[in-house]
Amino acid sequence: MKTQSVRQAFMRVFKSNNNKSKNLNNKYFEIKDTSIAYDSYEKICEARETIANYAKKNNVSVQISDPRRYLGEHDSGFMENYLSDKISIIVTNLKTKLSEERIIPVINDKSPQKSIYATSKRVIIDIASEGLQKVTSVKSYFEENFLRNLYRNISEMTNIVRE
Repeated sequence: MKTQSVRQAFMRVFKSNNNKSKNLNNKYFEIKDTSIAYDSYEKICEARETIANYAKKNNVSVQISDPRRYLGEHDSGFMENYLSDKISIIVTNLKTKLSEERIIPVINDKSPQKSIYATSKRVIIDIASEGLQKVTSVKSYFEENFLRNLYRNISEMTNIVRE
């Protein structure tokens, strides 16, 4: 059994990490900018495999960028400030080339001002002892974070471009 030197082992790991970062942009998923606000760029990089697999399964491509890149030279500072904490998502159907674009806010997960959303659905409860059924509404609350918002928007846009 051969033993590897520490340097050889380090170089092998370094090369495999470099290959992973090169695969960050592919046919199904691409990040155009690294200047996305807060720590969102790192979160998107961590979720890139999940997004790429979803895009591949649905035959769409997903591009994420800083929306300020689309501003012209003569745009006011107001637009730059407004777009500074947002990202642009473009989902394109690879077969029909139909695309949908949204600009969504980058939610800082460390902020105390996280959004809380509620959903409600109707549930039928069987009351066997009385032979009755009762219909009631159940409300579920969940806390919004950046990745949940990103996934939901990509899913909604995928449904639009697939129709």
